[in-house]
Amino acid sequence: MKCTANVGVDLGGQTIKAVLVSPSGVLLDQASLPSGGGTDLRQLVDMVATLVGGLESSAGETPDRSAALGLGVPGVLDSAGRLLGSPNLPALQGVVLAERLAAALARPVLVENDANCAALAEGLGGAADGAPDYLLVTLGTGLGSGLVLGGKLYRGPSGRGCELGHAVIVQGGRRCGCSARGCLEAYVSETATVAMVEELDTAQRSRLLARAEQEGRGLAHSLFENAGGDEVAARLVGHMIAALGAGLASAVNSMDLPLIVLGGGLSPVFMARVDDIRREIAAALFARGIDELRTVAAVHGRLAGAMGAARLAGLAGVGVD
Repeated sequence: MKCTANVGVDLGGQTIKAVLVSPSGVLLDQASLPSGGGTDLRQLVDMVATLVGGLESSAGETPDRSAALGLGVPGVLDSAGRLLGSPNLPALQGVVLAERLAAALARPVLVENDANCAALAEGLGGAADGAPDYLLVTLGTGLGSGLVLGGKLYRGPSGRGCELGHAVIVQGGRRCGCSARGCLEAYVSETATVAMVEELDTAQRSRLLARAEQEGRGLAHSLFENAGGDEVAARLVGHMIAALGAGLASAVNSMDLPLIVLGGGLSPVFMARVDDIRREIAAALFARGIDELRTVAAVHGRLAGAMGAARLAGLAGVGVD
């Protein structure tokens, strides 16, 4: 019996996550492998093939090679599925991922920005279920965003719409992975956290890095968890919260948004400080009160991108009963 479930893969900056989802949207299985910014096409094909093959085999069904695979990618894509820019995956820049992966895996591949995939996931049975207008912001290695207006994913005429992570919030500020200066992502992300710690003096830097390593968690998580009793950590966390609040307020002011969903690997630590974030948003809102804006946590968590990619495959009308 051929596998009728939809397969979604999220190509993260540090981890590749894959899910097997029923046509009705129920998560059946999941798997992941560590990746990294140096991942090239050959490595990507091998890892995706390993993950997807394992999931479909575990379902006890024969893989359907006519069924589409949905892939969420952290970067800007053109209409052909070419990765135009990805600060966290430079080795894949310029690659027509949809075409190359389809040829290598011998099945159709649909490629979408990872934050757009997460927005799709949260709009169906997620934190934004039934909401016609909302912004999904993913907080992790970088900062991504997906925008839904009038119940439809907004990509813009070129497919490059809503890159909130590359909105400039500090003119001439810290260098971003995209090569510009002052982008929101350069102030709110795991990458930004590393950069901020590198700017400290040697003693402070060594202490924070050693503690994160000893705790076995990412640097941003470590700073948030220790901000209550560490002045340096509290200061850096405060900078990130202020920057995120300013960026989100600008989005609300620009697009009249009633709902913001925070997702990604760092969302739990940010949501733990959501009252502080909302205070920063409130301070920068124009002609509206903070009570007009809901700020909620993504339901699908770290799997949102992969779940949305699976939904993308299902919406294509392939691999569905």
